[in-house]
Amino acid sequence: MSSQPDSAELQPFRDDTDRPPETKSDEDDTAARKRQRRVVIFIIVVAAVVLVVIAVIVIGVVLGLLLNQAEASLELITRGIEDEKSTLIRYDQEQENTFKTATDLIQGVLKGYDLDELSDKAKANLVDCNDTTGAQPGKSCIFSIDKLGEKCTENRKFGYPEGAPCILLRFSAPVHWTPDPYVKTDIEYDNMVRQLNQSGLDLPLPGDIPVTCTGQYPVDQELLTSRVQYWPKRGFEGYYFPRTTEEEYMDPLLMVQFKKPTLGVVIMIECTAWAKNIFKGKNKVQFELLVD
Repeated sequence: MSSQPDSAELQPFRDDTDRPPETKSDEDDTAARKRQRRVVIFIIVVAAVVLVVIAVIVIGVVLGLLLNQAEASLELITRGIEDEKSTLIRYDQEQENTFKTATDLIQGVLKGYDLDELSDKAKANLVDCNDTTGAQPGKSCIFSIDKLGEKCTENRKFGYPEGAPCILLRFSAPVHWTPDPYVKTDIEYDNMVRQLNQSGLDLPLPGDIPVTCTGQYPVDQELLTSRVQYWPKRGFEGYYFPRTTEEEYMDPLLMVQFKKPTLGVVIMIECTAWAKNIFKGKNKVQFELLVD
């Protein structure tokens, strides 16, 4: 009986010479695919570079804004009378001991603006400023307490016995900080204009930081009964910015008077400094007022 040959032995021998030669069309297809891959890789690389550049720019802008905003803030000097950690300003207009804490706080701050109390060295760093002349490098603008009006003075006990209490606001800003004003294309612009109109205030001059103090809710606005008075009326005037030195700088002040608010009722009040580059939360102060 004859043996069958192994199947492997029956396989014909093949090598690359058995393949049909590549046609011109195949070569063109291969070259086209290679070009496409190179184009795709190039696009991916370019897109990645562009995204990295955009990310760096955005991060830089955000960090710049954060650094520029870091210390710019509105501060309420007149704290709670019964508890300095409280935001409630409550007093009896017929009892001076109930509002002496408030008036002492205001007077204590104003004393630091009395040029007669400053040293000669401190005075040498201060200059008079106006809308055409700001502070020179290394100098600071004088803030005169005469700007705070005649109705909110120590002699009148800042209006507290008259049932027309004054509060003192201060604006602090880091060196080289300048306000970025709201313009018509900003979302908050119309709200700012509305509050300025309700307060009887004009639109701000370039560089100014206008301030409004209003009832937080419609019922609070009704309880205030009359327009709030401001000194200076322009808010924080633009020539105090930018601050050019750490030495003997006088933070600008603003006196706000609430004339004859409704007695015996807590009124919730919010004061806002209007500039885009002040942190949300740093551009407002909120407190409650209760006059007995």
